[in-house]
Amino acid sequence: MEEQKEFSFEQICTITRQPLIRSFFEKLILTDGRLAFVFREGSILDLQTKSPAQGGKFTIAHPVTLQKTGMLREAMKYVIANDIRQPFKQVFREMYLLSEGERNAEEVLRFKGFNVNLKRAVAALKNRGWGVSEDIGLRKVYYRQNTVAAVFREFDYYYIYDFDNEDRELESVLFLERKSADILPLAKVDPIVFSETLRDVDLMVSVSVNNVYDYELSMSTIEMRRAMVESIVGILGLQNISFLKENVKVEGTYGTYIVNIRTGLVFKEGRGNLLLKTIDNYDKPLALDFIDEDPVTADIVTKLLVLSNDAAIRDGNILDEIRK
Repeated sequence: MEEQKEFSFEQICTITRQPLIRSFFEKLILTDGRLAFVFREGSILDLQTKSPAQGGKFTIAHPVTLQKTGMLREAMKYVIANDIRQPFKQVFREMYLLSEGERNAEEVLRFKGFNVNLKRAVAALKNRGWGVSEDIGLRKVYYRQNTVAAVFREFDYYYIYDFDNEDRELESVLFLERKSADILPLAKVDPIVFSETLRDVDLMVSVSVNNVYDYELSMSTIEMRRAMVESIVGILGLQNISFLKENVKVEGTYGTYIVNIRTGLVFKEGRGNLLLKTIDNYDKPLALDFIDEDPVTADIVTKLLVLSNDAAIRDGNILDEIRK
């Protein structure tokens, strides 16, 4: 998926004769760059029309591509409605897009100022294809896109072995042309390369940072969470729930509730913040872990389901809160 390797129609038909590979493909969303497809019973079907494809070339769809083609929401609904547990997070994979301010820039400054432990940083990205270079530091090479992603402008190779100086402050994320080493404007960087690089750096920061990590740095968090909640609400047919910019509005029997998608906090119009708690132990498995590992998503969905049918609530503590 990350490398966007193409499979011909004939190749997919051939390799899916093997039962294990066939079961793998049946859980994935494919794309030809314009439409989204699913593999079912030996056929490649258009996700929307369910009509079979007769030929062409396909890739395992990256969420960036699905969003560009306008098929991301449909793919999410399909995965949720069919209770599909994908072998890796595909349609619900964290997605990072260029902000308006970055379209004319040459470096990403979202992580500027974070102080990270170099040993943990290198270890966190080792299995993601990153390596240490003396000239441009911690870097990952995308050969197919002819691009090099670098976290540090300069990097002392022996710095990570200096036990007295193992911390380094992040400055920017850069993308360079692989052969010339020229810095690429962010607008010219392949969107999938950009998204996967920032996803790796986000992971690296969360693992190796020495100061408090702000999860709001992930620009995809709100968008992806909103898309997931919208899909679930649509599948359940809840008519009294509507969506605002960063909030979900619920028209209940006892009043109108506002649930913040960013934090999961609940407010009641004319009342203010409600003290509603749905998750006591974040270590327990969540019912929505096939969709998103983030417990806040499960928390928000739980609150929406309860508040959308608040007339049926029997819990005394909740009733005391919502009736005030």
